[in-house]
Amino acid sequence: MRNKSFRWIVLSMFGMVGCAVADSPSRPPYDHVVCSNLGRHCAFISSSDGAKVFGVTVGNGNIPISYAISGWYPQAYISDDGQKFVAVESVIVPSHLQDQPVLRLWVGGVLQKSVYLNEILGGRKPRKSSSGYVWGEVIGFHGDDRFVLQLDDGSRYEIKL
Repeated sequence: MRNKSFRWIVLSMFGMVGCAVADSPSRPPYDHVVCSNLGRHCAFISSSDGAKVFGVTVGNGNIPISYAISGWYPQAYISDDGQKFVAVESVIVPSHLQDQPVLRLWVGGVLQKSVYLNEILGGRKPRKSSSGYVWGEVIGFHGDDRFVLQLDDGSRYEIKL
């Protein structure tokens, strides 16, 4: 009797694994705010109007917009001088799109560079996950001129701006 119960439990667990959903669908675009490390500059990222970067001034009701960037980015970073804006397209990519841009870098609101996954990985392969391939994670700005990524193999990739 005990063996049959155990076997039934194990078989039931395997049956449930097939029904489990590995990943949730992507969240639809939403409005959000990101700020620099020191909080001197922020960007309001609108799902309909793109990103508007502004300097934070205490005690002044007028906050002028420094520059605007078109597009919606769920993950974005601003340097403390407010001039550099980095948008992360995705840290998970489909296997057939490893030559796609994963980062976009602006200086003063002007797109300076798109960084491609092949450039970041330098011949290494991203790690397979249930929803694609993971290349690493973002560390963020170190100073105003360096943007750092932590690759999945433990190494770091640094972008000079």
